Amino acid sequence: GAAQQSVAESETEMAAKDVRVEELQSIVSDEADGKDTETMSIVFVTSEVSPWSKTGGLADVCGALPAALAEKGHRCMVVAP
Repeated sequence: GAAQQSVAESETEMAAKDVRVEELQSIVSDEADGKDTETMSIVFVTSEVSPWSKTGGLADVCGALPAALAEKGHRCMVVAP
C-alpha cells in the first residue's frame, strides 16, 4: 500500500543521491589526475553533513566531497552546528 510506495520512493531517492555523490567524486578525480595541482586548505561550512545530520542531498555532498578532496592531498575541514 502507501507504506510500500513510500519505501520504494525513499530507496529511489537514495539511489539517485548515491549517483550524484559518485559523479562528484569522479569529477574531483578527473580534475586532479595527471595535473600538477596546488594543495589547498578548504573549509566547508554547512548545516548538515552525512552521516551525523542529514535531511537531503547537501549532507551527502558535504560528507563525500571533503573526503575525496583530502584523498587528492588537499587539507579539508567541515564545520557544522
